[in-house]
Amino acid sequence: MTVKKGIFMMKVLRKFLVTDVDNT
Repeated sequence: MTVKKGIFMMKVLRKFLVTDVDNT
């Protein structure tokens, strides 16, 4: 579960970063 949660968080963070860069 921890690994799955980590991957999910990493995916969300990456998506957020990509969106932030795209927005900028």
